[in-house]
Amino acid sequence: MDFFAALALATEPPLIQVLKSGPNRRFSVLTTPIWRQVIFMSFYNAAIILFIMLFGRIAAKLQSFDNYIRVDLPKGDKDYDES
Repeated sequence: MDFFAALALATEPPLIQVLKSGPNRRFSVLTTPIWRQVIFMSFYNAAIILFIMLFGRIAAKLQSFDNYIRVDLPKGDKDYDES
């Protein structure tokens, strides 16, 4: 979708006045509404992740894995070697 717009901009010669003008320091890409949205979305994502970490097992109705016994594999077994 952006291909044709990029192609149109790439094939058009640049304007001389744009080439001669310096960078505009007064213009900021990160305006106040954008900062507000970034901070809000950060807190929102952190809240969702925290909820999933704390209550995910209950919300998904999963069984507890505390009853399972850990089985240590024999050392030197080439099929299950950790290295």
